[in-house]
Amino acid sequence: MHLHEVNYCTSRSTYESVLVELNRTIYRTQELGPERVPAKRRRANLISKRFLDLCGISPSCIRKLNVIHVAGSKGKGSTCALIESILREKGLRTGSLNSPHLIDVEERIRLNGRPLHRDVFTSRFWELHDVISGGIEMDDGERILPTYLVYLTTLAFKTFVEEQVDVAVIEVGLGGRFDHTNLVEDPAVTVVTGIHLEHTERLGNTIEEIAWNKAGIFKPGVPAVIAHNIAAGAMRVFEHEAELVKMDSYPV
Repeated sequence: MHLHEVNYCTSRSTYESVLVELNRTIYRTQELGPERVPAKRRRANLISKRFLDLCGISPSCIRKLNVIHVAGSKGKGSTCALIESILREKGLRTGSLNSPHLIDVEERIRLNGRPLHRDVFTSRFWELHDVISGGIEMDDGERILPTYLVYLTTLAFKTFVEEQVDVAVIEVGLGGRFDHTNLVEDPAVTVVTGIHLEHTERLGNTIEEIAWNKAGIFKPGVPAVIAHNIAAGAMRVFEHEAELVKMDSYPV
């Protein structure tokens, strides 16, 4: 059966109906010029937090997740898997959000190393959909509808809060500074893996610009672990950004 053949009105309980609804939400985010960067960051954070607010999830709920936020051009997926595995070996209950998925979308959200069961993913998605599908209204009156990534990010954090995980390992989707996952005000630690030229149309044409985007996950007083073999130009950016937000960085 092709996705477009699913009867949306009568098949809401099926996994295929979830895929139809998610695919309806995919669109390209319009970029803003450099002069509007600060406004864009504030707006992105506000949008993410307001969708979580609709679900009754406050910053204090997120704080209890002890988030480990991981960015990088390469190696972040394997780094997340290694961190999560170590934590499980220590007896901690873990949640993880990864992107992209290899085969099925539910692979992105995991509990104790295992993807959500397809039936669980389906039911949790429609529960979330009923709450946030109408969107949020911004202070200027604009109504923002949930996108593909907003749905999955919100679903992941909502699941981790409800399941009371001890630690949530969150992989950045793209960049970091303006990523949907960059809603955590005070993670337990941030991590940056390897850096190279990638998605230059969105992140910048130089290593330094890309590093600046990755450094957007740095938070005041929160330690950052940075791969030691990063290019000197990128490392200078990380050191500068660490000074700006008054946090310690640790090349490893």
